[in-house]
Amino acid sequence: MAQTNLGRFAPDETPPGRRNDLDWIRIGAFALLILYHLAMYFGPWSWHLNSRGTVDWLGVAMVASNPWRLGLLFLVSGVAVRHMTRKVGDGGQGVGGLMSERSRRLLLPLLFGAVVLVPPQAYLEQVVNDGLAASYLAFWPRFLLEHVPQLDGTWSPPPLNHLWFISYIWAYSLIAVALLWAPRLLEALQARLGGALGSGAGVLVVPTLYLVTARFALFPTFGVTNHLTWDPYNHATSLALFLTGFLLAFRTSFWASVERVRWPALLIATAATAMLGVDALRPVPQQHPAAVAAMAAFAVAQWSTIVTVLGFGRRHLSALDGPALVYLREAVFPFYLLHQTIIVIAAYALRPLDLPLPLEALGLLAITLLGCVAGFEAVRRTPWLGPCLGLRPSPRRRPADARARPVDLTLRQRSSIPATK
Repeated sequence: MAQTNLGRFAPDETPPGRRNDLDWIRIGAFALLILYHLAMYFGPWSWHLNSRGTVDWLGVAMVASNPWRLGLLFLVSGVAVRHMTRKVGDGGQGVGGLMSERSRRLLLPLLFGAVVLVPPQAYLEQVVNDGLAASYLAFWPRFLLEHVPQLDGTWSPPPLNHLWFISYIWAYSLIAVALLWAPRLLEALQARLGGALGSGAGVLVVPTLYLVTARFALFPTFGVTNHLTWDPYNHATSLALFLTGFLLAFRTSFWASVERVRWPALLIATAATAMLGVDALRPVPQQHPAAVAAMAAFAVAQWSTIVTVLGFGRRHLSALDGPALVYLREAVFPFYLLHQTIIVIAAYALRPLDLPLPLEALGLLAITLLGCVAGFEAVRRTPWLGPCLGLRPSPRRRPADARARPVDLTLRQRSSIPATK
């Protein structure tokens, strides 16, 4: 019987264990996201702030990463949440508790970000682009009050900027964890999806056909909004990738197939990305091109690149452990929360210097990395602030004379990769 909340495993499934390869992939995907937002400052599209100089080739590189960058994070997040369900006991007991834990770990950083991290971005955007002369102390409460529900029932949701991803992970986590209340449905979905993606051809063809269909059926009408309550195309693809990771987290045949087809996947991804690159060579490339050939290439590149990264990662990163991984595993989510605010503030501070473009880019990169490290180190040493950036609360220290109780280590299970928040 397939693994359910009862803790059973089918012959094709492996018990949970630390997945170093997925940890490294998650870290790398977030690092790429930070670089992407740095590139937005210098790229061809309008952003919160833009450098006075433009680097045209960045548009091509960013278009090439658009199909798979976030999809990879959604899939890895689904795997992580599935590992967390091992805490759930028999008969579905504890499902509600797991949902509550996910909400605390994700919604508190989201609220903190909306109140503390996003307003400076909005303020400096208005200062530079709209000539706002008010001080930040005057702007901040007005900005917050603009997004409080009004007495007449109207409400303008606060902008989340880069933090929209957290709201999606939260919603998708609740949907996935709710499947534990229906173990037969969970087992059926695992068996059906695992059977479809358990072979080399299936693992490449089936998801690609789905993503191509979604791209043509939904994207031309709905586009991408990054608004949780209305984003049909994004949900159709991102939720599907999240659930794929959730349902196949322990499916040995799926991961073996992914590793086996990594080279064909790389060839397909290279060809599809080249087609997107040609489309992006226009004077002002589209971030999400709508031409028929480009949409097909987008969907093909989306899954083939994800398979390439997962396959080579499983092959070469599974045994790669050490202090750097331990540190980055905890630091990467706070880095994600902090980075865009640091970029915007640093870019604003560097503007009066009118630096040559290479120096401006290097300075902005250095300040962003140092700011993320400094912010993380400060937060991890401030117990009450840690949960605001997604860190687990520090365990309370027991009195020195407290007698330690024996622990039955056989009852403990190594947790898997923490959820990508």
